[in-house]
Amino acid sequence: MSGSAPSPDRVDHIVFAWSERLLVGGNGLGPVATSLDRDALRLWTDRLVGGDAAVGQWHHGAPECVALGALRLGQHGVALRLLPARDANGRVSQLVHALIGPAATVDARLALGLHAWPGWVTSDDMPGLPDSLSPWDAAELREFARTALDAFPVRHEPLAGLLAGVLAAPTDRYLADIAPGDLDLVAGLVRRLGGVAGDEPWTMMLGATVTRPELRPRLLVSKLDDARRDRVRLTTAPTGDARLDRGAMLLAALPDAAPPPAPLPTPAALLDWVESEHQRATKVLDLIDRAIAGTLDDDARRHLDGPSGQDRMRAELRHVGAAEFADRLRRWAAGPPRGLGNAARTLRVLAAERYLAEARESRDVAEQLADAARRMDITVVEASRVLANWFGGLTTVTPWHQYEAVYFALWFGVEVTADPTVGKALHGIPVDDLLRWAASMAAEGQTDAALHFMRAAYDRWRRSTDRAGNERVRALLRETGTFHETIHRLVAAGDATAEEETHLYRIVLHLAYGAPIVDMKAVLGALPMDAALTEYRPWTAVGAVVERRDLVFQVAAHAYNRNAPPVVLEELLRRFSSADLILGLAARPGQPGLLVSVCALLQARDHDADARRANRRALLENGFLIDLVESAWQAAPDRRLAAYGNFIGSAYLVGDRATQDGAGLSVADVQELLALGGPPLFGLAVLAAAGADAVLPVLVGETQRHAVGLGLPEDLVRRITRGPHFRPPQVEPVPEPAPAPSPQDPIPQGGPKRPPSFGGNDAADGRSGEDHRHQTGEDGSKELAAGLGLNRNALISGGVLALVLALIISILLVRGDSDDDPPRRVTPTVTVTVTKPPTVLPSEPRRTPTGQND
Repeated sequence: MSGSAPSPDRVDHIVFAWSERLLVGGNGLGPVATSLDRDALRLWTDRLVGGDAAVGQWHHGAPECVALGALRLGQHGVALRLLPARDANGRVSQLVHALIGPAATVDARLALGLHAWPGWVTSDDMPGLPDSLSPWDAAELREFARTALDAFPVRHEPLAGLLAGVLAAPTDRYLADIAPGDLDLVAGLVRRLGGVAGDEPWTMMLGATVTRPELRPRLLVSKLDDARRDRVRLTTAPTGDARLDRGAMLLAALPDAAPPPAPLPTPAALLDWVESEHQRATKVLDLIDRAIAGTLDDDARRHLDGPSGQDRMRAELRHVGAAEFADRLRRWAAGPPRGLGNAARTLRVLAAERYLAEARESRDVAEQLADAARRMDITVVEASRVLANWFGGLTTVTPWHQYEAVYFALWFGVEVTADPTVGKALHGIPVDDLLRWAASMAAEGQTDAALHFMRAAYDRWRRSTDRAGNERVRALLRETGTFHETIHRLVAAGDATAEEETHLYRIVLHLAYGAPIVDMKAVLGALPMDAALTEYRPWTAVGAVVERRDLVFQVAAHAYNRNAPPVVLEELLRRFSSADLILGLAARPGQPGLLVSVCALLQARDHDADARRANRRALLENGFLIDLVESAWQAAPDRRLAAYGNFIGSAYLVGDRATQDGAGLSVADVQELLALGGPPLFGLAVLAAAGADAVLPVLVGETQRHAVGLGLPEDLVRRITRGPHFRPPQVEPVPEPAPAPSPQDPIPQGGPKRPPSFGGNDAADGRSGEDHRHQTGEDGSKELAAGLGLNRNALISGGVLALVLALIISILLVRGDSDDDPPRRVTPTVTVTVTKPPTVLPSEPRRTPTGQND
């Protein structure tokens, strides 16, 4: 392609980038690939300044973006796409892809329509890009661009603000105060004003500036401070001029209007053209406006409310801008005109039909129409008929149509469970799609619709004979953290109870994993990663759904590994009886993480006889969970002791022997527990719970076990600890004292006086002092025996207990409570200390001998 007229069927292109070997020689920014021949390449390289004809705004410190432009050079049009890049030295540069063809083909419409075209060269394409490229077919590019332009949404209010600025100065150049990515607004300007306002063609540059005066675009979008020079600033706000703003709003609402025979140079001419196009396209709107204003005469009222007027409304209002149509309907609903009942019914039905037509393009605009129809009191029957006509007229029903049918029904109050059209729409929709739509609706605040989709999916599953899970639903749960965010939104919106929240989890779990749920690895693997953020609610719900003890314990263990607080673990396990809690722990050897929570639950419960019996059976069958306790708190003997105490308290009727007679474990209970052969702390826990009669068996039994553990022969141990360990007290009878002798005559004055005897011979009564002392001591012993009573035997038993306790302590000191190898065996040395009990005078209060058990 050279300076001659371009081929109408061909679009050539050049890629400009920084390179050490350019196609035209040299290095730097220049052509690296093209569909042109050598001569044409040199010509266009010069015209486009080697790729510097346009410079991205990021070269001047503005934000990086994808810059897009459409320029005119004689009979040729050039579409440019610029991307930020770096040269070989890391300096700011750009990658430019230029399309070159006939000006009638390569213009602003084509460039805007190709904004997402896959044929643009990017930085990723550069390493393998060939020097020689193939040209593009012009018709294919035009078709692609036309489809993309039609897909742009229409934002009427901001577009009207831009249009008003052009209507006020139709022959100038403009700087639009929008972002380079607001392509829909630029497309709205070009489509409505191309060939209408001013003689200059609608060239543009978005996110970049040109470097040659002859290439200056008519419309510039740039964040650079100096870009405004000699340009009219366009904003998205109204101008404040009522006529300009009204004309701009009408123009924004028009479809592609037929341009006038020649471009219009003045604001007045442009506004007249807008009014005439508006009347031609939507003449019935004038009647509606007059009806709302109350200025409609009787003839016009009869026409508008009659069959011909309603036919005109159906024909013309389908092309009115949706926002403008919705605004008129709201104003109509605020003050319904008199005598126009038929017209009102037609308008609200048209609004519902337009809702279905606009929903795919713009949800916001569609919802404005739906709101307007409801304000005009559309009936359920009317809405249902609109839905049936629309759905029945579809040649191909896609999932989007099915979705929209249900969405429409929810918007307009159609009973989704009874309406036949909704039933058809839902038939055959995959359950994972229903759940995805539920998630989408919940995110939009449409919680009723989301709940309906979830329930519809669950009802289908319940009615099915195949209760297996669905792999695609499992994948969805992995993506969404077991649907937690959606369920949280539904619960928060409806202030649902814990049972209702659990049911929502039950829906997704059964749909994913079937019933009964057994694949807990998959279930747990899909739970949210940030467990604390969810307050562990998915874990408690999953536990409530799976119900089985072993599965719930798996859920609890998983929650424990995710640092769940004890209150969560207790909530998970609270549903089980104490015996089931014990069995659940026993089934998870080597995993003591749930021990604290189970102990807390056991301690907080009051156990009746049946419960204690069941707990005792579970504990005894599983070794009182000794291994689990020992592995859980190896360095915390106090916690191990407390755990054993909790278990004993849940399995036996215990009490404090020090404050309550007969309280504590019986001898049989103690023997049953000691037969388990637990560690020393277990023996201490048994001792703490033992009744008064069982204390000595505990001590003796522990002594025997630990002595054997030290290596002493069993027969020797049995001989050392042989019984009896306690003799019942025996009280010796004390003879009654002889009656006091009668008084005798005093000794004669002449007789010899005797001093009191202090141990010498007593010649008066014929007894020596020694005999007297012996008799006195014997009598005193009898009196002491009578006076001490049980204390004498208590001293004996207390001494035995003290000896046993001393032996246990010495064993513990030697053996310790660690898992290290035992110390070298030594020959035990037994020291027996005999202590003579002190003499207790009858006048002194009796004292409990040291070592006697209370």
